[in-house]
Amino acid sequence: MCRVWSWYPVILEPLYLYCERTGPGLLGEPVNFLASFAFVLVARSIWRMAEASGLLRLMAGLTFLLCPGGLYLHSLPSAAALAAYRRLSDDERKLATYTLEATPMQHVANLPIGSRPSSRARAKAFSLADLRAIPWVFSWTQSRAGLPGWFGVGSALAALIEARGAPAIRQAVADSPFLRALVSNAELALVRADMDVAGHYARLADPSAADLFDVISAEHARTLATLRELREGREPLADRLHIAESVTRRNQVLDILCHIQIELLRRSDECSGDTRAEDALISEGMFTTIAGIAAALQTSG
Repeated sequence: MCRVWSWYPVILEPLYLYCERTGPGLLGEPVNFLASFAFVLVARSIWRMAEASGLLRLMAGLTFLLCPGGLYLHSLPSAAALAAYRRLSDDERKLATYTLEATPMQHVANLPIGSRPSSRARAKAFSLADLRAIPWVFSWTQSRAGLPGWFGVGSALAALIEARGAPAIRQAVADSPFLRALVSNAELALVRADMDVAGHYARLADPSAADLFDVISAEHARTLATLRELREGREPLADRLHIAESVTRRNQVLDILCHIQIELLRRSDECSGDTRAEDALISEGMFTTIAGIAAALQTSG
């Protein structure tokens, strides 16, 4: 069995290389960019075989158009999502500050679960690149923003809808397992998120960084509106009402836990550190709320 698992990276690496976006623009997916030109070669071959056949020449022309069309549709949504992320992360230090102050990230690092530190930097001043991925996702989930699960999806889908129209994108989602999974996962993340509660966490941040919540809230509203348009006015998870109803029931207790955690975060920031007993009580309370929120959300992110 171990030998089988050892081959997985070898098998999947070409797929990751094909799909992984390394940057913005047409060259952001270099292998896919080159692969798109295979349509040009196929179109050329069909054209040479067509001779006087109008049907084959039409097929050649349509095949040729798959190259620029595919490149355009690949780059359009990624450019829109990237623009949304740049609005959020334009000032990396501000985003890092906001994340540390408006989420329980610093306490997540102290959980007794053998996890790595929340950041790679030892000093208090560090950049966004110093934050680790697992505590990053965990902490945003705890603060009810759930940002990594949906941020940028609304901007990307809105750009596609503007370019092709809602019916075409609606049909693309229905036909594509990838897009269906993307929309489904984004809907679940949106239902778990709560911008009202997240706004209370945002008040813990320094005023110089707190305005990032406006960017997050605006993208959240855009994503909800775009998904409603794709769903023809239906709310997220309308086709999975049992999940939506379960989330609604859990939120009654979950909101209380979140507000307790917010108060503990505030007291932790104000604590002078002179009394170890007070620090221990705050840490114990934080661990309890972190575990409770994760259990209520049924995810750590």
